[in-house]
Amino acid sequence: LADQGEGVNYLALIKGDIDNLGMLMALGLDNDQADKNLSAISRTTTMSNHLKYFFSFYLNNFLREHHPNTYTIFAGGDDLMLITPQSNAITLVDSFNKKFESFACFNLELHSSYSITHFKDHTPIKLVNLLADENQSQAKMEKSDDLNSSESLNSEFNKASTFVFETKVKNAELDNLISYSDQMVKWSKKNEVNSKEGVSMGVIRNLLTYSQMMKDYRENKDTRKLIWHPLLTYSINRNLMKNGEYLDQEVGAFFENVLKISKSEKELDTLILKNKQVK
Repeated sequence: LADQGEGVNYLALIKGDIDNLGMLMALGLDNDQADKNLSAISRTTTMSNHLKYFFSFYLNNFLREHHPNTYTIFAGGDDLMLITPQSNAITLVDSFNKKFESFACFNLELHSSYSITHFKDHTPIKLVNLLADENQSQAKMEKSDDLNSSESLNSEFNKASTFVFETKVKNAELDNLISYSDQMVKWSKKNEVNSKEGVSMGVIRNLLTYSQMMKDYRENKDTRKLIWHPLLTYSINRNLMKNGEYLDQEVGAFFENVLKISKSEKELDTLILKNKQVK
């Protein structure tokens, strides 16, 4: 199964389930119509049965048609556990989640979270499952503590995320992640044909390093990590430009956008520079 993917021969364990399902079962069906009491147990039972059929019968057909290189460990109730080649994992989660959103009539309060855990094919699945559970808990960390807000279950403010590569990504942003990944693959292949075009694997490795530094700054506010910006600028000037011009204009447009840091970080960079000048 690992050999059927692209890139390195790794597998990915995908876990997913519906967010806040207990609360939805208890409270989410009560206020559909203010003038009627619609909290009968039959409505909750109907909802439960529909979810069961979606995560079991529909999922099997979906995988068979769109992602045949996937092994189902468990799918039913409101959750799933799948194994697929690592290169297929994010696309699978994104496409399945879109189907679930459609099934839920795009109700912003009914959403799922997922974790993607990469592993080598000889790793015991029991161990991988333990790691996946930890990743799943990261995907389900609350963004807002205001549980009394009318928007507290809204997918924009609540979970509705995927934890992949040690990073929590909103499901709505998975399309961008896939697009950028495909773009990097395209550029790296282009660079193999013509070293003056595209992006080399060395630059991509540097970009991963700098993105981790950026993440560390945003999470821990360690100002030393702001060095990612001048390091990336140096890497771009050395590897992607000549005489102040980008060798590949498409690549240049992408990296110019990457270098546009937020105002707060830019101001902080200015303060650091001033402090150095004072010293």
